[in-house]
Amino acid sequence: MYIFIVGVSCVGKSTIGNRLAQKIDFLFFDLDDEIEDFFGRSIEQIQNQYFSGYSYREQGAKVLNKIIDTSKNNDLVVALTPKGLHDWYYRLIKKSGAIVIELKDTPENILDRIVFYLGHKAEAIKVLKFFLEKLEGGTSPSDDIPDDVWGKDGPSDDDIPF
Repeated sequence: MYIFIVGVSCVGKSTIGNRLAQKIDFLFFDLDDEIEDFFGRSIEQIQNQYFSGYSYREQGAKVLNKIIDTSKNNDLVVALTPKGLHDWYYRLIKKSGAIVIELKDTPENILDRIVFYLGHKAEAIKVLKFFLEKLEGGTSPSDDIPDDVWGKDGPSDDDIPF
């Protein structure tokens, strides 16, 4: 049996997937980690060599296919990238007959995990809070950011590190 876990970044796919695999005695794979191991570079470096996300996922699907092929006699849980149900990945998932679980959480909880992973970098926190506010349509997450940091219109493209 194959179980694929999908969701946005920092929703807990790897943590929950690993715990689930341990609990039910399945193998666990984090596709991002497997892609980095396979290519010997970081995800960012690998993505930068391709013109589009589609081309990157075509290469990443080779790693997912390898996981599936080498685990034919084993049950497994795989934590997929946020684009885990797109094009190349989706074809392999559909062909495998897997169970797909989508993890969801509130924007506030995801933001807390992102901030934790970023090591509380002030600029990253400001950017993330600004976008959280825009997603929610509210104003409270950014109330503590003074107007003189970016002005009332939020950050310019130069302020955003990605």
